[in-house]
Amino acid sequence: MAGASEEMEDGFEVNPLANPKGIKLSCHLCQKPARIQCPSCRSTYYCSVDDQLADWRSIHSQVCSLIASLKPPETHANSDTERKQRKKHQQQTRDRITEMALTEARKHLHNEDYTLAFPPSLLALKLLTDTHGPAHLELTPALLLLAQSSLGQDQLRNAEKFLSQAHWTVLQNSQTSASLHSQLHRNLGLLAAAREEYLMAKKHFAEDIYQSSIAYGTQSIKTVGGLFQLGNIFLKEDKPVVAQSFFNEVIKIWLIHLDGIIQEMIKALQTPPSTFALPGTKDPLDSIDTMNVAERVEARQQLQTVLSLQEIQSPSFAYKACFTLSLLHVIMKEYPQSLAYIDECTKIKTGSSTVIEEREFEVGAETTGKDIEILVATLREKEMFKNDK
Repeated sequence: MAGASEEMEDGFEVNPLANPKGIKLSCHLCQKPARIQCPSCRSTYYCSVDDQLADWRSIHSQVCSLIASLKPPETHANSDTERKQRKKHQQQTRDRITEMALTEARKHLHNEDYTLAFPPSLLALKLLTDTHGPAHLELTPALLLLAQSSLGQDQLRNAEKFLSQAHWTVLQNSQTSASLHSQLHRNLGLLAAAREEYLMAKKHFAEDIYQSSIAYGTQSIKTVGGLFQLGNIFLKEDKPVVAQSFFNEVIKIWLIHLDGIIQEMIKALQTPPSTFALPGTKDPLDSIDTMNVAERVEARQQLQTVLSLQEIQSPSFAYKACFTLSLLHVIMKEYPQSLAYIDECTKIKTGSSTVIEEREFEVGAETTGKDIEILVATLREKEMFKNDK
């Protein structure tokens, strides 16, 4: 391998590294002694091909050229103005790479690709440290992403290291937002739960709910994560009745939120579907906030998990979970799944001795099963017109 570059996949190359005497370079991912470097940017070092390939697949292929542009220019600036312009441009590039890395890390976490989430999170942390210093509050989002990646890989010591640094940073800053406090305590709760320290986990999740309620309100979907995790803890403690009370609240919050979106969609579709095919016609659905990818993933994971819990099932509970999932799948444009959950609602209702009326949910959902069937038919007709344009 010495003296040659070896092509591995789509732009990926290995470049053996000969460290100059007295200079010790370390691996970007694990801090072991570096053996190879990226031949393109020549600024990123690795201990092995495996680490280089992991970094390439997760983030480096997207930012390699940007990282290369951060290297000091061969010619010196001739004036203060030119030096300031170069410095400003470099900082803008760092900020751009940082945002790309944070976005990519979140995407991998949403897909439960915990291994792939680690390199972009680490890159973001290094760039933020270069910009703000080692103890600045701006580092916290990257530290939390690193903790989540470590928890997903069952690397509890690493997770504790990142969370300890984040916790210390937050404690040093009196201006920390309630939202950031919430994220920190949720991750601390997940770490405690992974260690089966359930009392500590409940304390952290309770603080998470309190802080997110301050930031977003008690009925916000931003608050529902702490409620869901508390329900899980009580279930592990063999307290299904208490767990169900939390899961009922989880369903209630998602139902209110999703029902509101569906009602907006129904109103937006009052226009005849044929008009959507007219040139220059703006689709009224485009103005509706139908949740981002992370929120959709969280909703599906929580609702499907709750629905699968046989220990706390009741006809009413299962009915509400299925109905809420049917709303979610409409919003995600997964129409067969939505209709399948409506069919399941009908089966639950028919086979139960308990009378369950769709409009008599505790939260008072406006949408009915019939509304969903009509909405799905309208959306399909609308898509057909668009495809025929």
